[in-house]
Amino acid sequence: MHGKLNGRAIRKGVSFGQNALLLLIGAFAYILAGALREHGIEQRWGTAILGTLIPFGLVIYLSRKRQLRWAFCVSLAICLFLHSIAMFFVFRYVLTNFDRFSPLLWLPFMLIETVMLLIVVKRIEELLTGKREKIKLSF
Repeated sequence: MHGKLNGRAIRKGVSFGQNALLLLIGAFAYILAGALREHGIEQRWGTAILGTLIPFGLVIYLSRKRQLRWAFCVSLAICLFLHSIAMFFVFRYVLTNFDRFSPLLWLPFMLIETVMLLIVVKRIEELLTGKREKIKLSF
């Protein structure tokens, strides 16, 4: 009735490379935050940088199977360009009175943006290729 588990069924989890990539992203963010503080850059700009790295890093991580497609790279670049312009104006003009703005306060926006980026990148990719396909995110 119950079959034996073979090696493939057991190893369906996350690979060592994926865990190493997540650790490297976390270490990079930590080192970046320390370097920004050391050089006297306002904390709100550090929040803006982390507010870019975290959503785009998550989108890239969740879309691992599509990373080598040209349409995915172009759509991600378009979104990064538009995101950078929007973040500059928000942090330069809207949050101009805040010298210290914690990344934890920006976290809900990052999570909402991650979901929106997954949808928008997919839609732009469909416009570029003309193909509609169902994708499965892998966590």
